[in-house]
Order: sequence, then structure tokens, then C-alpha cells
Amino acid sequence: APATTSLPQPKPLPTIPAQQPIIMSTSTPFHMPVRGTNQAPKFDGTTPQLRDFLETFDASANDAGLLGNDRIKQILRYLSSDDRELWSGLPEASLSDYDAFIKEVKDMYPGWEGDRRYTVADLQAVAQKHANEPMTWRDEFSVYDRAFRKVMQQLMNKGIVGTAERDRIFLEGAVTKREYPRPTTPQFEGCIFCGASDHYIGRCSECAKYLEAGKCKRDDSNKLVLPNGNRIFGPEPTLKEKIDRFLESEKNTPMHSVQAGKSVRFDGVDVPSEPRARPAPASRQATVEEELVSPAIQASSNKGKANTSTPAHAVPAPPPTGTYCLSCALEDKGAEKRITDQILDITIQVPVRDIFAVSPDIRKNFRDMSSNKRVTVGTVSVNELSSHPANRDWMRQYDGSHMRSDDGRIVANHYAALRCIRASTVGGRILTCVLDQGAEVVVMPKDVWQSLGVGLRSDHRLNMESVNTMRNSTLGVIENIPLDFGGGPMFFQAQVTERANFEILLGHPFFTLTSCRTFDLPDGEQDIVITDPNTGKEMRIPTLPWVKNCQSATHGAPCIEGAHSHVRANVSQVNGQGFKFR
Repeated sequence: APATTSLPQPKPLPTIPAQQPIIMSTSTPFHMPVRGTNQAPKFDGTTPQLRDFLETFDASANDAGLLGNDRIKQILRYLSSDDRELWSGLPEASLSDYDAFIKEVKDMYPGWEGDRRYTVADLQAVAQKHANEPMTWRDEFSVYDRAFRKVMQQLMNKGIVGTAERDRIFLEGAVTKREYPRPTTPQFEGCIFCGASDHYIGRCSECAKYLEAGKCKRDDSNKLVLPNGNRIFGPEPTLKEKIDRFLESEKNTPMHSVQAGKSVRFDGVDVPSEPRARPAPASRQATVEEELVSPAIQASSNKGKANTSTPAHAVPAPPPTGTYCLSCALEDKGAEKRITDQILDITIQVPVRDIFAVSPDIRKNFRDMSSNKRVTVGTVSVNELSSHPANRDWMRQYDGSHMRSDDGRIVANHYAALRCIRASTVGGRILTCVLDQGAEVVVMPKDVWQSLGVGLRSDHRLNMESVNTMRNSTLGVIENIPLDFGGGPMFFQAQVTERANFEILLGHPFFTLTSCRTFDLPDGEQDIVITDPNTGKEMRIPTLPWVKNCQSATHGAPCIEGAHSHVRANVSQVNGQGFKFR
């Protein structure tokens, strides 16, 4: 067999991997939108918008890759100047912990989550708003339905509002109303009395004739009325026609017809026109008498008017009276007093319980005699009309304190100092308390509060406005600070202000708590009477004139400092041209 040789197999060529095409990145880094543009996050400073603002900002900040302190600085750029000052003042604003910073921000806006944003009052406000608006089209009802659902859904999910209450509130605002145009009366140009167009009622000759003839008259407000004082009304277009119709109806009225509410005499005898109801008050009831004479008596009186004798059957009419009431001859207004005296002085067989049960007058009289009453202690003088000379004598002792005008009349002074009293407080400290009923709060300056060493509620602040419309905020309130005026401590809420020229100012809360009564005299002296609401003690306290920045004069001691303004304060007339303070 022929020998066979094997040829070597060729080696496979190495495969060259295909190169991937290089793709150049064309994306640009994201930048935060500029404040004020449409894409920028917006916040108006209100709680309902905080949630949307934070979500919009966080989405943009994540795309821009902002972290830590850079993220905090960027969010502050989107705020208004007031909110930026508030947020940047937080301690976390200077750190790099964005989450801690946002947590402190959220604490300043309770209810920012959205599910606790609304209350039942908000739902009622939506219904009340749309109840006052006419709802005549389907679109208007749809607007109300969407506004109602926006608030209602959150309250229903939280279980704050039930189905019955939801339906009731919804129906209050879903009442449809229909408005009708108000009818307009065409304006008449001319005289409304006679209807002529060439003059007005002020120059109407027909109106003057009717007034002169007594067919109409003018009332206290200078308006035309009927002869009986009633208002002129009727379907006729002019006042003249309305008056003519009234006068014609008066002529056709039967002779013996009587208007309701009048007292009538027929042939000299009183005849009631109708059964009398309960008499009205005398101030609202008037009795009008008319005498209707029969034809026979009228004929006899016409034959000879010299005969003034009264017919035999005639009864003289009693004098007119305002009202009538039932009276009994056995009535005795002093019987209750006598029976009460007998009960107190002697023993009777009838039990007192039975007498009280059947007689309310005796019960009232006995209660008045046995109950405690407040009486005035001491001598009380009552000035009657005849005591004017005594008043003049009393006023004469203050002649030196009065200011008088050029014609001699007593007039008010240009200036009257405020009054003050003294009270002890914490640690036995004596304070000069200025009385000012025109102030709405009790005020204490900061330096006095610091010297007392008591706590201050800095979360209870008030914005105060002075008489010149300047506004400032208090530092806080001292709760239940005791002030002892001599009868035991009373407790007040004192607002602390940065600066003041007094130690403590007692405003209207002092006067209401103590039921304060003031007694002022012409010479400027004043006493006050206060009552402790806890113990009922009543004290009369003399007041002192309050003078700014002088403790000696404020406490009643004589002031010897000539530089103090109150030593030189007086009212004087300068060259007869007026008054000034110096």
C-alpha cells in the first residue's frame, strides 16, 4: 500500500475584536434656575405652600448635585427678605447638615404636612362663602363642589368630619338663589302735586290754594299730609287727585259711623263704640270724644239756642280719662304690711307656710325684710334742688385751684399730672405704680424686671402701639406678679418693655380686676377705692401726683432739686396772649 503523508493543518487567524464607536457626551451639567423665573421654586411665606416649595427645590437640587452647606445657601436665595432673615438666623443654617436645617424650618410651620392643614371651620367658611353668591348655572355649582371637596376629603380621611355633618354643611352652601332686578320707577319731571311740567311743587299755585283751604297741611318735617295728619297715598298719579279722593270719601261717610278707638256721646249719653280690650299705656293712648245728637234734640236746639237747659234724660259726660282699670272698694295697699307685722308680732292659728303659699305679695314683703342689703356706712348728704348755695360754698374753697377764661368762666387746665400709688411686690420691693386707665396692659420696664429676679415668659409677646402710632414689641410677660396695696397681694400679668420712664404702669386690667372707683377733686387731688376680688376687702387709697424721674416728689416728699422740671412747672399768662408751660 502506498504510504500516505498527512499535511499540517493551517492555523486559524486571530480574530480582531470590533472596536465600539466612541460616543462623545453632549449633556451639560444642570444649573439651579434663577430666582424670579418661571422654573424657580416659589414660597410666599405661608404654611400651605411650604410642602410644594420644598419638594420643588429638592428635585432641582438633586439634579444639580447640591449637598450640605451649598444646598442651604441655595434655598435661602429663593426666599423673600423677611423669610431669609428668619431662616438664616437658625443655628443649623451655618452648618452643613441640610436635613437638620429643614427639620428646624418645618417646626416653625405647624401643619405643613398638608393632612392637618384644614379644620371644620375652613369647611364651613367655604360653604358660607358660596351661600352668599347666586348659584344659577351648572358651572357655578361645579366650582363650589370642587372647593368643598378639596377641604372635605382631608377631614374625612382623618375622621374629623362624619357623613351627616358633611352633608349638612354642603347643603348650607348649595342653596341656589335667584336674583331679580329691582323695579325702577320712572322719574317724573315737573310738579308732583298738580302734574304740570312747567313748574315744581315749591311754586305750585294749586298746592298753595289747598293749604290755604285746609284740604292738606304740612307736618313737622315740612311734608304734605292729609288734614288728619295721615300720609297721602293712593293709585292716582298726582297728590291733588289723591287728596280729592280722600275728601270725597269723607263726604260719603255716614253721619253716625264711628271710627274704632273713639269714645262717642249720643244725645248726651256715653256710648262705647266697641268692647274695650286691655288698656294700652297712657303714653300711647288718646281718647277722642264726639257728640252725636239725634234729629229731635237737634231740631229743638235750633228753634231757640238761648235755651241752654239740659234735657231731663241727659246725663253729663264724665271728664275724659286716659285709661280704665277695675277697682274694688275692699282693696287696701297697706294690708300686706299689716299682715306681715301681725305674723311677726303675734301667734295665729293659720300656718305661715299656708299664708306664704297663697300670697305672693306677703312672700315678697317678707323676703325684702329678712334679706341682707348693702347700706352706706356713715353720714350721707343728699343735695336737693334747694341746695345750690351749699354747692357754691363747697366749690368756693377751690377757687385758688381753678383756671378762668377772660370772661370769668371756670375752664379746664392745660395740664393735669397723672396719679400714682405705692405697692410692695416680690422681695418686699416698693414700686411706684402709675395709674393710666387709657392703657390696655400693665407695663414694667426691663431694668425693674431684672432687679426683681423673677421669670419672664418670652413666648408671650405683644405688639404695642402708642398715641403717635409708633409700634414696638414687648419682651414677654411676668405671669401673676403680686402687688400689695395694703390689703393683701393681688396678681397681675405685666408686660415687660425695653425702656420706660416709670417703675410700673397700671392700665385698664388693674381697674377691672379691682373694680376701681376714682374720686377727683377740683384741686387735682384723687382717691381711689379698690376691692380685692379674692377676699372682698375694700380699701380707699389716696393717690400722689406722678412726676417723671423724681423719686422724692413721686413718693410725696418735698423736692429740693431746682433743676427738676416739676419744681418750675406752672401755668402762667404771658403778655395776656395765652398760656404756656415753662
